[in-house]
Amino acid sequence: ESRVEDLPMYALVTRFEAELAARQPDLVIIPGAHDLHWDHVLVHRAVLAALRRSTCDILAYATRLPAGSAPPAPTCIVDISSVIDRKVAAVAEHASQLPSGFAETRREHARILGHTHGVAMAELFEVVRITL
Repeated sequence: ESRVEDLPMYALVTRFEAELAARQPDLVIIPGAHDLHWDHVLVHRAVLAALRRSTCDILAYATRLPAGSAPPAPTCIVDISSVIDRKVAAVAEHASQLPSGFAETRREHARILGHTHGVAMAELFEVVRITL
């Protein structure tokens, strides 16, 4: 097992190319380009490279940056009310990497974003590519 940052970029791209070819998705959601986690940035770059010949749609999670930094405005707002329990459960799977109780804060975060953007519970994305 290797850490993402320990792998050469070409190895990450090759791995993602194989995974994407096997699945042929219509939509791929990736970490945002401005994420603070270096491994998320590497995954963002590698997946974009792996999708260079693809025609699938690509969304990136809108990333919150430290005070004083301005990420790109979200260009896609999705009401996640029907899947919020699944999202919280998925985040909870990473408990070893997060402070106690963090997963449940995602529910309130989605509620606040939803209120701000006119839906019940929201997830924000940057549109990287939409094909018609």
